[in-house]
Amino acid sequence: MSLVGTDPSILSAFGWTLSGSGKSANDLSAQYSINYGDGNWIDNTSTTNTIDNIIDKVSLTITGVTPNGEQVTVGVEPYLDQIKSRIVTFVDLTNKVLDFLNKQNERGPDGKPVKDALLAGNNFLRDLTHKIRSSINMIVPGIQSGELQSLQDLGISFKKDEDGFHLKLDDSQLNKALNTNPDQVKQVLAFRFQTTNSSFLMPTSPQALDGGLGGKNIGVSVTNQGGVISAYYTLNTVNYPANIDSKGTITPQDGTPLSSLSPIYLMPSVYNSLSVGDTQSTTITITQGILDVLGNSLKGVVQKGLSVGGKTLVQAGSYENEDKRIGDDIQKDEIKIEKINEKAEREREKILRQFERMQGILEMAKHMRAMIASYFAAQNKQN
Repeated sequence: MSLVGTDPSILSAFGWTLSGSGKSANDLSAQYSINYGDGNWIDNTSTTNTIDNIIDKVSLTITGVTPNGEQVTVGVEPYLDQIKSRIVTFVDLTNKVLDFLNKQNERGPDGKPVKDALLAGNNFLRDLTHKIRSSINMIVPGIQSGELQSLQDLGISFKKDEDGFHLKLDDSQLNKALNTNPDQVKQVLAFRFQTTNSSFLMPTSPQALDGGLGGKNIGVSVTNQGGVISAYYTLNTVNYPANIDSKGTITPQDGTPLSSLSPIYLMPSVYNSLSVGDTQSTTITITQGILDVLGNSLKGVVQKGLSVGGKTLVQAGSYENEDKRIGDDIQKDEIKIEKINEKAEREREKILRQFERMQGILEMAKHMRAMIASYFAAQNKQN
């Protein structure tokens, strides 16, 4: 690394000294070369001793100069303890959810739901249970044979105990997986998008990727033909037309094998620089890990619906639909209760009127009896 500039205060921060004057701190820059392991050296310059454009999401602080002929090797190790902590948290949280689901499915000796199983047989709960179980039992599509492919491979099993189904964690097997194959652990759990052209991005994972696309090589091409920009996907040597908007957002057309893909973005600077006859292309591969699948499944459960002007922009999740159904049932029951109360009130008023009439008849009967008694008393006196 060599230094260009003459400000002593900046030099001292690097542990260097240099005689001379006439330059300010703003004129000072450091020249450095980077080799990413492929044998090619890339020259670069920085005005500070903090460099953050070498390794994604990593900042390097330079504190000295390497002697001539020597170089510094920089690597990034995964934080295995943090990864393990998050996996353990996932297991604990999942088991808490399973505890609730197990209690709602609890049966008594007679085979009927117990008193506290208020949601037994509920369709929403049955759907939620299915989503969780199918996700945690899945084998991730598209991962090569011989690599870690499931939670079981990480030491996480789904077993039934005396309280129902729960996740069980084999700590030693998880440690072995993390220490020997951390990238494969990530592949089992998370969404992975790989591209041969960094100008193409897929920021969000598919809601539900077609299992047949996992791990497949998928071609994506954008071309400017006569001033008209078009796009298409290639799968198994077959081209499928795609939609592309003025911002470079590429989406698959409905009815094609690629319809489950989420949007792909061609960087605006590249999209806007496409001249007539130019083409930008890439080959992408996607795998959707278990936590990503489960997260998207639960999103389909808890997602809030959004409608504007009568048009549905965001489909409501099953929880909102179930909540609405229960709310509608409660409202119907309240109307029924109100009608029953009204009927009961009418019956009460009718009974009260009947009672009042009976009271009147009783009074008349008493009066008549008194008159008859008075009549017979008078007859007895005459005799």
